[in-house]
Amino acid sequence: MPSHRREGLDASTSVAVRLADFVLRRPAAVFPLPVLEQARYLLLDTLGIAIAASPMEAGRIARDTAALLYGSADPPHSARMLFDGRRASIAGAAYAAATQIDNLDGHDGYSPTKGHIGVAVVPALAALAEALPDLSGPEALASLVVGYEVAGRAGIALHATVSDYHTSGAWNAVGVAALAARLRRLGEKQFREALGIAEYHGPRSQMMREIATPTMLHD
Repeated sequence: MPSHRREGLDASTSVAVRLADFVLRRPAAVFPLPVLEQARYLLLDTLGIAIAASPMEAGRIARDTAALLYGSADPPHSARMLFDGRRASIAGAAYAAATQIDNLDGHDGYSPTKGHIGVAVVPALAALAEALPDLSGPEALASLVVGYEVAGRAGIALHATVSDYHTSGAWNAVGVAALAARLRRLGEKQFREALGIAEYHGPRSQMMREIATPTMLHD
């Protein structure tokens, strides 16, 4: 193998190992306190938006859709939809909350990604946490930090490699996969596969079309 190809492979492997160390193996106690404190504020802010948005039409439609299409009565694989109470699959509950939050459009934004992170990672945390009764507050916040960090970096990378302005879901999928991998204590191989699936299937919706002709879709 030519030396430049070997170096590239080594660099890629090194990044993957360091990412797994951060996402899967870094104890919550090691995360800087100011970072965890900021995560707490972001969590409270996003939940506040979810509460305010709960009566809005798009949120009601999303919750009804989740109940109809993504319903699940099996507790280990379901979660109650935020400020609704009905059960849906974990993915369905997260989808309903994310749509509800995004509809009000008052949630946090991150300029380098031209989009929003909390709208995806907070609903994912809420849906996944229901089946984790022993989840501690610090570990929940550490998982949230992981989701924010990975999603933000994925968004920056996506915008650096393509010219189109894609919606937040394009790269939030990667952050949610990282958050879920930590909460579910996946192995390193499973984690890498989850990231690959999330990146490949992330919805690269064309944001400028929705901006030109606004709808309830948002980003």
